[in-house]
Amino acid sequence: MGIEKKKNRYFAHLDHGGKRYTPGRGFNTAKEASRWRITKRNELQHGIGLGSDITFEEFATQYIMQFAERGKSLSSLRTVETLVRISMIPTLGARKVRDLTVDHISQYRSDLLVKYSPKTAVEIIAWLRRILDRAVMLDVIVKNPARFVESIHLTRKDPTVLTPEQLRMLLSTSLPMERTVFALGGLAGLRRSEVFGLMWDDINFTTNTLTVNRQYYAGVIKEPKTKTSRCTLPMLAELAVILKEWKLQSGSEKWLFPGQNEKPMRTDWIHRNLGSCLKRCGLPTIRFHDLRHTFITILLNMGIPLIDVKYLARHSTVTLTERYAHRTPGHLEDVVRGVKVFGETLRRIERRTGSGESA
Repeated sequence: MGIEKKKNRYFAHLDHGGKRYTPGRGFNTAKEASRWRITKRNELQHGIGLGSDITFEEFATQYIMQFAERGKSLSSLRTVETLVRISMIPTLGARKVRDLTVDHISQYRSDLLVKYSPKTAVEIIAWLRRILDRAVMLDVIVKNPARFVESIHLTRKDPTVLTPEQLRMLLSTSLPMERTVFALGGLAGLRRSEVFGLMWDDINFTTNTLTVNRQYYAGVIKEPKTKTSRCTLPMLAELAVILKEWKLQSGSEKWLFPGQNEKPMRTDWIHRNLGSCLKRCGLPTIRFHDLRHTFITILLNMGIPLIDVKYLARHSTVTLTERYAHRTPGHLEDVVRGVKVFGETLRRIERRTGSGESA
């Protein structure tokens, strides 16, 4: 078993890689000896010093290194690296992982809500839970204190969607490249990473189709977001015209929006241009992803069946598509107008019925 009892003391050893490891001392209980063996085994298997005195900074740093080794996405790696360095280490870094309590995490949670937006605080706590979950998995701690802290409840705010008239205004007043980027969001529902990952080979003007084969984000070209994201879509005639005009002007044979070093243009182009275009048109401030919401909302308001909109949006479930459905003021006016007409029709029928006329 690797544990022996001699004169009321417990001595442990561990065989690993053809070598025997011993702590050089005895323990008061078999539980303490067993804990030493577990910690030492994890240290040897995972290549990190997981002694009982490891600090949160040391463990979180090793977590990030292993996160990268496990092949996780570059954007996720950058996110956790930034949150650990800027937020977690200054507050929790010096504490030993084994000494972290629910009270420590609760106080940290409260401080986050003062310093950051609720959305950012939720993201930080979520990453802290993942880090400490790994500490539990490696037997550094028995329980994850972050799992017992009250969750932060976010009030979901509906995105701002444009009406068809507003979308038309945005496209008609934009410069050629701006118009093409915004049209791919508002007339095809593409995500920004998919827009900048497009090649001209993905556009077929003969069949008027567009194929999403990849996404480009944070300088990395990779597979589409989900299995259903990879798809060939029919293009609206308006979008096809905009793309043909841009192809003549872009001078590129490979990427729709070429950047440097044979790569596409970076997606942060949107942050520098969308706001100024909206302001120039007198339109409400929106995110680029809101153009995707606009596309889906317009389709649903036109009466396109939900199952067909799901396909065009490349969603995995109808439920997800329903979350993207929003009502514009113009649509609500049409609904009210329809209700009025319906009510007037009923009253005419009632009058005819009451006077003995046939309906």
